[in-house]
Amino acid sequence: MKIAFVGNPNTGKTALINAIAGSDLEVGNWPGVTVEKKEATFRYEGESISLVDLPGAYTLSPYSIEEKITRNVLAYEPPDGIVDVIETTNLRRNLYLTLELIDMQKPMVLALNMFDDFTRRGYTLDLKRLEKILGAYAVPTVASAGLGAKEVIARAIETIKEGKRPRIQPLQEHIEKEVAFLMRKIEQAGVFPYPKRLFAIKLIENDAFAVELAKKAYAEEVLRFAEGARKRLECHIKLPIRTIITRSRYEVIDRILEEVLTEPVVDRVALSERIDAVALHRFYSFPILFAILYLLFRITFDASAPLVEWTGGFFEGYIGPHLHALLSVHLPSWLDSLLVDGVINGVGLVLSFLPLLFFLYFLMALLEESGYMARVSFLLDRLARSLGIKGNAFIAMIMGFGCNVPAIYATRTMTSLRERIITALTIPLMSCSARLPIYALFTALFFEENRAEIIISLYVIGVAIALLIAWAANRILPKSGMKPFFLELPAYHMPTFRAIWVLMWPRLKDFIVRAGTVIVAASIVLWGVIHLPSDADIHDMGVPFETSRCTGCHPSSV
Repeated sequence: MKIAFVGNPNTGKTALINAIAGSDLEVGNWPGVTVEKKEATFRYEGESISLVDLPGAYTLSPYSIEEKITRNVLAYEPPDGIVDVIETTNLRRNLYLTLELIDMQKPMVLALNMFDDFTRRGYTLDLKRLEKILGAYAVPTVASAGLGAKEVIARAIETIKEGKRPRIQPLQEHIEKEVAFLMRKIEQAGVFPYPKRLFAIKLIENDAFAVELAKKAYAEEVLRFAEGARKRLECHIKLPIRTIITRSRYEVIDRILEEVLTEPVVDRVALSERIDAVALHRFYSFPILFAILYLLFRITFDASAPLVEWTGGFFEGYIGPHLHALLSVHLPSWLDSLLVDGVINGVGLVLSFLPLLFFLYFLMALLEESGYMARVSFLLDRLARSLGIKGNAFIAMIMGFGCNVPAIYATRTMTSLRERIITALTIPLMSCSARLPIYALFTALFFEENRAEIIISLYVIGVAIALLIAWAANRILPKSGMKPFFLELPAYHMPTFRAIWVLMWPRLKDFIVRAGTVIVAASIVLWGVIHLPSDADIHDMGVPFETSRCTGCHPSSV
């Protein structure tokens, strides 16, 4: 049984799946974290249940890569049922996607997430009335605490087994007539991946994906009728067709909310709004941002330095000599040298980076889970737009100061290929942690004074050149395929350690698996270059080469 979790960005889909299945999927508060489809499989009352975590989407007429993934999965890999995860504190906007999902006519359950914040602000919701109107169960949840998770999955499985479908919410009368006629034409034309009603509405909207499906099926008559319906509606209502459909959906939403939602006499100002009054202030915001980033890197380097030194010393001063003494008795000297100086030193180098990356990813996860990282994208968006990218590109650049490998990997969250190229061009100029000891070594050799300032200037020069390259690439690369940038500013909340660990562990694992294998392989190749000159006899090899280190430097300066 496959159940898709669908909803707007940052509504808590992944956290809810984690609470249900006990899985370790990524959780994040800035757009693009769940950019790939992820699944969690577990057993429930003897049955195998697959929960599909789809990227956040505002609509099934997509703008971003994330929304396209969600649309394609629902069209080509339709689930047995849907859990629509709704941010209850923003019901009106979230229900727009809900109405589109209802048009798919799949068994569906509404997970009303962040219900504690909703009630804390003085709102009340008539759940029974909402369930009756929509024809679907509505379950209050607090995904971060796991509240309501068991009821959601129980209701979802019950709904699927009973084949219970949500109740269609009719649009304006003129639209419904055109949709009904077009649905008959679609039935006559053949089978399409989309459900008939949603497909008819999307054809009338002139949605590119729906039109392409009709063309592939050679349904020319369907396309002609959809075009006629579109012209008739635009002529009658005097508005563009997408505006007509959007307004009609919001009329339905407002009518529903009038029946089920009770607002407080005075809506208490949320804590998030009070924090944003300072954090997003036109004068204070950037000093606060730079102070937070300074503290992030200061804590990262200062806290990790003793562990980095200890890890490097442990492999070089303890593991290496003891292994040499043990292996030299049983193995040829060249193989002993290969295993210790090539493989073990490579592994030690990888592990020596982990403390630094642990602190960096921990602090970044803390910012993401608290909700501040989305504000970083917002604050930097104006500068980013002048470089042909968007504010969330700076998140990947900031990650580059820890390690360029996961930072490049993070560019997949960009909404277009053009943005990914520009961002990827800048990341190698972000001075990652491996370069710091090299900077320290050369600064100590060539400069007697102001060494700290010299190192800082190297970081600043790298950033300046990166921005210059981005500016040039923006002028050179064609500007086709530009997409609008939708940015959700989630409410601030106190992160849990589990949520932070779930977010940071995949990044650490990526470094170990992806970068670690390359580093170990490079260490073995380097051993071969040093120990195996072309005119040497491999049986004569075996004297371990001595490595020299700058006292106090990172082990990567070897």
